[in-house]
Amino acid sequence: MSSSVSPSVVAMYVGERVEPGMERLQLLVLWRGEPGWYARTGGGASGGSGGTADGGVRVRHSQGGVELEATVDARTESVTVAGQTFDLRRSNVILVDGTGGQPTVVGTLGVQTLVAVPPAAAHLERIVNVFALPDIKAFLRCDLQPATRVAVSNRMC
Repeated sequence: MSSSVSPSVVAMYVGERVEPGMERLQLLVLWRGEPGWYARTGGGASGGSGGTADGGVRVRHSQGGVELEATVDARTESVTVAGQTFDLRRSNVILVDGTGGQPTVVGTLGVQTLVAVPPAAAHLERIVNVFALPDIKAFLRCDLQPATRVAVSNRMC
């Protein structure tokens, strides 16, 4: 699941079902760029995910003409984002800045949380408490606004 969560950030979320009605935050990638980067003319949005040969998952999302991708390797419990590989046991929240230009990983966090999965809840609504963490809240740059108004799918500000 990928969605805009602030005027500058698109979130990519992967959860892992641990039991009926419960999910573990496996991966959250926050892709930050200039305010409104994801609403560029002609950019549109599309995305999808699929399994990999090792039992992992590849998540792809195109937003504002920019391709975003994260690949989880289930065998090694790692994720590759922006050309770097991280151990998911230590770092399952990846902060990427410069999206829309030269994306660079600027930080990682280890957030271990189980979330209830109500039948009608969208993916990001499940982890709204994660967006309240100080480091994540600051990364969203909720105070910055683009020159023209953009729609934010799941506002977490």
